[in-house]
Amino acid sequence: MGKGIYANLEQQIEALRRKSTDTVSYKTQERYWGAFRRFCEFTAEKFRLQNIRNINDKHIAAYVEKLRSENRSASHIKTELAGIRYCHDFIPNARHKISPNEKFSLPKRKFGGVDRSWSAQEYTKMREIALQEGNTRAYHILSLCRNAGLRIEETLRIDRATAEKALRTGNLHVIGKGGRERDVAINSEVKKTLAEVISTVPRGQKLFVLASEKTHLVKKEMEKWMEQNRAEAQAPGRERPLTWHGLRHSYAKERYNYYRNVMKMDKIAARKAVSAEIGHNRADVTVIYVGKED
Repeated sequence: MGKGIYANLEQQIEALRRKSTDTVSYKTQERYWGAFRRFCEFTAEKFRLQNIRNINDKHIAAYVEKLRSENRSASHIKTELAGIRYCHDFIPNARHKISPNEKFSLPKRKFGGVDRSWSAQEYTKMREIALQEGNTRAYHILSLCRNAGLRIEETLRIDRATAEKALRTGNLHVIGKGGRERDVAINSEVKKTLAEVISTVPRGQKLFVLASEKTHLVKKEMEKWMEQNRAEAQAPGRERPLTWHGLRHSYAKERYNYYRNVMKMDKIAARKAVSAEIGHNRADVTVIYVGKED
């Protein structure tokens, strides 16, 4: 009986995935949809669930208990729930919302730790390497990640029309993680970058992904480029190697210092402002980027 019901759910899952938007990396997509399938298979067997629109906290709680009974780690369980939430967000007219992890006795994440931000010297050196190699794509993406706080996948979604509007309005419209959208005020460096790239991109095209390319493959190419070249640029004794994501940390720290020292905001208000700019909308997450202030 459970297998027959799951076969029906599998059809719903495939239809849902075809209509979903690419908001995370290809590898993460595979992990999240795999988690959602495992969860739906469980609900088909235990609850005879026949419509994914009816998923609710009762099903989640039972699945969490199943994973605990298998001695799964808290980290594994949280990743499974992250996948379920990611896929559930695409369900049209879902009848229920999924509660936060605390509802299922899973502790909140603890934020803070190693400083992943880049120094000005590291950033300048890495851009010099890109220029020397003739890798203009990496050269310009470095600028957008550092000066607008974008994730690398967010830069790859920008098309010419979006860039042109940003130059007119001073705000870059960004489609971020989980499909969340935000507008980022751009500085002179970002304006210069966008203007340079636009001059080489046909109308209707993305800035950094050719019509013949796949976005997730371009992202992998950029990540590989970073791995191959960072040793030459990073400072001796650096605790963590340079990463694309570390440029967001540099941007966030810079913006936090601006809000604290120029705008005279208190810590919480400054964290909230930075969190909105980098697309998280949670002040506690900002601690990952800017560190804890005594």
